[in-house]
Amino acid sequence: MTGPISDPYSGTAWIFNQVKAEAPATAETFAWTMDILARIQAACGPYTPSLLHSDVSEGNVIILPDRAVLIDWEYVGAGDPYYDVGDFAEKVKLSSSEEEALLCAYDGVLVPTSLAMARLYRFVSMLREALWSVRAGTTGFTEFDYVSYARACLARMREIAQSSEFADSLHLLESTNQGEMNDLRQRHS
Repeated sequence: MTGPISDPYSGTAWIFNQVKAEAPATAETFAWTMDILARIQAACGPYTPSLLHSDVSEGNVIILPDRAVLIDWEYVGAGDPYYDVGDFAEKVKLSSSEEEALLCAYDGVLVPTSLAMARLYRFVSMLREALWSVRAGTTGFTEFDYVSYARACLARMREIAQSSEFADSLHLLESTNQGEMNDLRQRHS
């Protein structure tokens, strides 16, 4: 159940190291993001890994009359359950109120720490997308403007990192008892 890139932290670092090996100058562009990633990891604290899709986007969700189905499980693995929530919120560009509704539905009630984790994981989602784009661009796998996509992801990461929601979420988690967050995560394992 563990893939090399499913964990939001070690998986992102793994992709970063792949980029660093292939394109060291490009990797320097991401140096600042790795510092933020480490701070997010410390703020979110340890977790019991659970099954992650690791690429929840509109194109990977099929809506049926009675349920939604996730497809395209190529990045499946173990990680923090709130990563998939934040990844989805970022990829479908949920507003703050939509994000709150999603977390309320996910937890059964709006829990400030879980909302904060999802908001921080939006940054990680864009970081992973940017690094994936740089790495995929070195393979020539398909015709796609990987450079422009990576730049757009970097711009979005800057926007997220400079937002008050991000700063407030980071501050909240840095001052929260890790035991409370572990109890919350256990409900989704």
